[in-house]
Amino acid sequence: MSDTTPCLKVDFIDSIVDVTTCTDGELLEAALANTLYKLVDVDVVTISHIAYHYGEPEIHLRFDINPANIRKPGLLSSRDIVPLREMPHFQKCFDTAATYVTFPDDNEEKTHCLHPILNRRDEVVGFLEIYGAPLPRADEHLLFGMLQIYRNYLRILEESEIDTLTGLLNRRTFDRKLIQMLTEPNTQEISDQSEAKTDKPKRRNPPVSEQNWMAVMDIDFFKKINDQYGHLYGDEVLILLANIMRKCFRHYDKLFRFGGEEFIIILKSTDAQGANQALSRFRKQVEQHEFPQVGKVTISIGYAEITKGGLPTQILGKADEALYYAKRNGRNQVCNYETLVTSGQIKCASVESSNDIELF
Repeated sequence: MSDTTPCLKVDFIDSIVDVTTCTDGELLEAALANTLYKLVDVDVVTISHIAYHYGEPEIHLRFDINPANIRKPGLLSSRDIVPLREMPHFQKCFDTAATYVTFPDDNEEKTHCLHPILNRRDEVVGFLEIYGAPLPRADEHLLFGMLQIYRNYLRILEESEIDTLTGLLNRRTFDRKLIQMLTEPNTQEISDQSEAKTDKPKRRNPPVSEQNWMAVMDIDFFKKINDQYGHLYGDEVLILLANIMRKCFRHYDKLFRFGGEEFIIILKSTDAQGANQALSRFRKQVEQHEFPQVGKVTISIGYAEITKGGLPTQILGKADEALYYAKRNGRNQVCNYETLVTSGQIKCASVESSNDIELF
C-alpha cells in the first residue's frame, strides 16, 4: 500500500462531508465540481443544466473549473448558453441518458466524457463534463461513485423542495428563497457562499438589471374545471400549466406551486417592462394552449417589485392585491401593483411593519 493511500482516504471522506453538508442544489453542484477536480487528475470539470427557451432545450453552463482555460472540440464554447442542437455530443448524451465518451484530439491521450445528471424522474436535467487524460481504473471508480452520491443526494434535496404533482418548487422552498433574496447582499444566481466553498469555479456574469419581481398567478374558474371534468383532469391542467411555465421563463427565474391552483413566479434581474413582457407572453401561451378534454384555460396574474429589506408579507400582499384587481376586472390579464397604485386604481397596501420575516 502506498504512503499516499491514507491521505487519499482522508480527502475522500472530507469531500463526501463537504458534498452532503449542502442543503441547496447550487451549493451541492459547486461542492461536487470542486471535489472531483481535487480528487481526480483531470484538466476540466464543468457542470451545466438543461433549460428551455421558447420550448427549445439549451445548455446553461453553471460551474467551470478550468484554470488553464483549455477549450477542446466537443466542450462548451466560451458562451454560457448554447442551444442543445448545436452540440451533437451533448444531444446524444441527452437522448440516451448514458455516459458519452469521445477523443477530441483523435488519439487516446485525452478523453472528453459527458455524464448525464438525472432528476428523481430519471430525466436528463444537466451534464457533468470531464476532460483530461484517460483515468486509471481506481480514479474512474471514484468518479462514478461521487457522481452517484451526488445524484442520490440531489434526489433527496428534490424530494424536500419539489411539489410532487407539478415538479415545480414547493411552498416551503418559496419561503426560504424569498427570505434569501430579501436578506442576502446580492441576488446573483450563484451566491458568494457557493463561490467561497470552491477554489476555482468561475462566477457566471449576472444579468444587467438589479430589479426583481414577484408574480402571483391563479387559474381562472379552476373550481368549475374540477366540478365539470373531475379532479384527474384538473390535476392534468396543473401539470401542463407547469410545463408551459418551464418553457416560458429563464433558467434563473424561480417557479413555485404555492397551493391549489395558485402559482408564484420570481423574475430575477429584469426591469418593469421586461417583467411585463415575460408575464404577458406566458399568459398568451396558456390562452392559446389546447388542454385535453378541458379545452381553453386562462390565467390572471398580479405582480409587484421585490424591494430589498421589505417584508415577505408586504411583497406577497402587493402581488396578491394586483391579482385580485385582475380577477375583479375581467380576468385573463396581467396587472402590476405599482402601476395600479400610481394610476389610482387601487390604494397603497398598508401592512404593519415587523422585525419578523416569518411567512404567514
